Amino acid sequence: MICVLILEILLLGGVIALRRSVVDRGMEWGGMENPEGTTADPVVLSPEERQELVSMSWYQNAESAGSCFFFSVDGSGPERLLRYDYRDMDGQERVDLDGTPVSDEQWEALTDLLRQSELPGYVPLSPDLLDATDSPLQVCWRADGEVLTEDLCGAPAESLRLFLMELAEDTGC
Repeated sequence: MICVLILEILLLGGVIALRRSVVDRGMEWGGMENPEGTTADPVVLSPEERQELVSMSWYQNAESAGSCFFFSVDGSGPERLLRYDYRDMDGQERVDLDGTPVSDEQWEALTDLLRQSELPGYVPLSPDLLDATDSPLQVCWRADGEVLTEDLCGAPAESLRLFLMELAEDTGC
């Protein structure tokens, strides 16, 4: 029993040391967000470029299952559809649906919320991070006949997540 406890302590210490080594090495490379060295800036549009919402897709992977979710709204077809998969506010029950219509009023409310958002650009996380929350939000807008895509970090967008959960509840839950 004592041997097992000692082995667990040594293993835990080794994992912590390895993680610190990876993080330190990542910082030497210029940051953990992008250790491969690519310098492409994320695309974030100005409010003037956000003319007509085409679609939005947002997923979040996190250590806790209750913090993971997926939302997608697509207005490119004849009918605007909402797809979602998340846990309810208590984290107990999974709520998911593969396509429910979104009304014009709901679409306009979502468009306004996204248009006014001031979210930072999305930078992919390093695969070396073991317990980080990854929350890419991709929004497509039509401006002057051209479809423009912006890649945003959805982590600080709690009000958007709550809006989408409410929208899911209103449309098909």
